[in-house]
Amino acid sequence: MRADSRIHNIWLRLLGEPGGAGKVSMEKVEDGYYAVVLATDGNVSSASLPERADYQALESLIPNLNRTRAVYLNSGGAYHLSGIESLRDWAGELAQKVEAGTRHAFAVVDTDLVTKRVSMELRAAGWEVERTEQDLKVSDGRFAQQVNALRAIVQMVLSRSSMAEAAGAVRKEIGNQFALDAELFRRFQRRFEKFEPTVIDRYFGAHPEASCVAPAWDYWEVSGKARFKVEQIFEQAMEDFEAFLVAPLEEWLPGFPVGAWERNTLEN
Repeated sequence: MRADSRIHNIWLRLLGEPGGAGKVSMEKVEDGYYAVVLATDGNVSSASLPERADYQALESLIPNLNRTRAVYLNSGGAYHLSGIESLRDWAGELAQKVEAGTRHAFAVVDTDLVTKRVSMELRAAGWEVERTEQDLKVSDGRFAQQVNALRAIVQMVLSRSSMAEAAGAVRKEIGNQFALDAELFRRFQRRFEKFEPTVIDRYFGAHPEASCVAPAWDYWEVSGKARFKVEQIFEQAMEDFEAFLVAPLEEWLPGFPVGAWERNTLEN
C-alpha cells in the first residue's frame, strides 16, 4: 500500500508535539480512523499492557470504541509483512520516544467500516462477497479466496495509507490471486486430464476410475505466497497427488485423507 502524504504528515505532527505523561494528541484521519500519540512516564508497568491503559484514555474521545482495533506504529515486526517501512525509517528521530516507551503511537480503526469499504470495492469488481466470522470470502464464479480484514487494517496503518488505498490494494491482490488460481488449474488440468479435473470451492479435484471418492488439493495453500514459494508448494503437491492417483486402489481407499471427498459430493 502507498503512503498518503496527508496521513504521513499527521503522524509527524503528532509525534513531534511536546507534552508530559498523560497528554493525548489525537487527530481524525477519516471516519472510523484515528491517529493517536499518548505521552507516558515510560515505566515498565504502564508499558507492559499499553492497550488497556491507552483505550481507557480514549473512551470519552472516540465513538464506537468497542468495535475498533488499535495498531501500534512500532509493532510492524510482529506481523511479518513485506514492503513495510519501519517507524524509524520514515519518522527518523521522532521514533526515539516511541521506541523508549515514553510515547505510545497507534491508530484506532473501526473494523466494521473497513470491512464494508473493502466489500464494496470487491463487489464493484464483479465478485461475490460473503462475510464470515472474521474474514471475507470472495468468489469470481469459479475460484474462491479469503480476505483477512484485520490484516488489511494493519497494512493500512503501518503504511500510513487511507481506507480507499487499502480497499484498492485488497482488490488488486485478490485479482492477482484469481489469475494465479486460473493458471495453476490449467496446469492441473493438463497433468491430470484423464482424471476429469474439476474445481469445487477451494479445491482442485480429480476422479480416479472405479473409485467412489474424489481426492482434492486445497489451492489456498499458496494464497499470499511469493511466486518462488508458490512453485515449490505446487510442484510438490502435484507430485504427491500423482503418486496418490496412480497407487493401487486398495492401498489408499481404506484410509483416504481428509482432502478426499465422496465423488457425488464433488458432482452435486
